[in-house]
Amino acid sequence: AKTEKGLDGVQAAIKVLKDYYASDADGAANGIISILEDIESKMTAYLADLTSDEETAVAEYVSMSKENGVDMATKEKDVDFDTKETKTLGKSISELSSDEASTQEELDAVTAYREKIKQQCIAKAETFEERK
Repeated sequence: AKTEKGLDGVQAAIKVLKDYYASDADGAANGIISILEDIESKMTAYLADLTSDEETAVAEYVSMSKENGVDMATKEKDVDFDTKETKTLGKSISELSSDEASTQEELDAVTAYREKIKQQCIAKAETFEERK
């Protein structure tokens, strides 16, 4: 904004000087006018560069914002998936722990029954006192 105002001021100064010295055939103001015209061209080039840089920065910002939006959406979906998977795995762990407990109870019962049958089925040698 300041550069544009400065450029407008230089252009206005050139116009005023050219209008004022239009009848001057000697070209007394030509030096000043040429300096102002040089300043005008440099300011125009600077303003063009500044505008180009600003447009590039805006484009980069928009692009980065879109990328960030996509990344954020992807990460939110990942979080949702991980949360669901965590709940599913927690449920599976609970079910498997319950299954393990009941299976262990069955194993303990079978082991105890096996020991009982083993004692009944295996012939023991009678001791000397028992044979008398």
